[in-house]
Amino acid sequence: MASAAMPLAELERWFQARVDRHPAAAGIPMLDGYAAAIVAGPVSMSPLDWICPLLAIDADAFNHGGTPE
Repeated sequence: MASAAMPLAELERWFQARVDRHPAAAGIPMLDGYAAAIVAGPVSMSPLDWICPLLAIDADAFNHGGTPE
């Protein structure tokens, strides 16, 4: 999986390119904080319920390959 991971600099550029879609995370620090809050929070959430708004992606991105998401 590590070989398929996007490098942090590329991930930051990816976030900046998605600003018009209004992701909940506008960059890596927000992504880190949001994910930490989800993990440490008192309530379990389905990953699709939080990752889609976090990254401003459609849930359908998980069903099909070939996308950066």
